[in-house]
Amino acid sequence: MSNLLSAEVLQAMPPGGRLDEYLAHLDHAAWQDVAEELNLLLPECGLLIGLPGSDHLLHAVASLRGVPSIQAHLHEVTGHWTLPHLTACGLPDGERAVILTAELGSGERELEVLLVAARRGLEVPVVAAAVEHTNAGGRARIELQGVILHAAVQVADTPKGPRLERRIPHA
Repeated sequence: MSNLLSAEVLQAMPPGGRLDEYLAHLDHAAWQDVAEELNLLLPECGLLIGLPGSDHLLHAVASLRGVPSIQAHLHEVTGHWTLPHLTACGLPDGERAVILTAELGSGERELEVLLVAARRGLEVPVVAAAVEHTNAGGRARIELQGVILHAAVQVADTPKGPRLERRIPHA
């Protein structure tokens, strides 16, 4: 678990607080700490795909690995996820990609991007999150696809507000 991010998240977890707003203003050192931790867990890949809000994490991991990265975008009219710059990467079919997200909740966004990537010929063996909300069901949704999920920090919603997860062993 990322010690720097855990400390930062603990300070930012007032009852009913929104972590997404906090993560948007997280400093470079905390993102670098998370990137270094996740980098050790991720498989070799030819592309990193970031979801909105994961810009700092995406760029830090891409810099550590020396691989191209692209942002997934939600099309304003159709409401479908797209990978607009994928063709420019010139990747062969079957290339491995990893999806990065700052905050994993229900996992619906990540699953949709995973399916778009698969339709475009990419293999996505792993989704990685800086923060996972364990009560939201995203892990089950991702892992039911045969995809591994790595999270730097796991947060549980409790009657006393959000707390660091203690029920799930950290891999």
